[in-house]
Amino acid sequence: YFLAAVCKKPPKWALAVTVMQLSQMAVGIAVTVSHLTTLMYGRVPNCDGHIPNLTGALSMYASYFILFAQFLFGRYCKKREDKPMRKFE
Repeated sequence: YFLAAVCKKPPKWALAVTVMQLSQMAVGIAVTVSHLTTLMYGRVPNCDGHIPNLTGALSMYASYFILFAQFLFGRYCKKREDKPMRKFE
């Protein structure tokens, strides 16, 4: 993330890392939502979990997902307007 953010041209592998991080956050969201629904609807007897911790985890994964998605869009999808170079006279 640091190299992609500070370098004018990101390393070749930077896009793959960002996509993997987005995937990690999506899986985290899915696992947390699955655990929450299991707890709330009592599908598994004696399932252990603390709802405030799970809502905190869901908030964390969702906020990271949004941040990485914004970074991905801004860095790799949005066209940049390069300022024209001044000609020396």
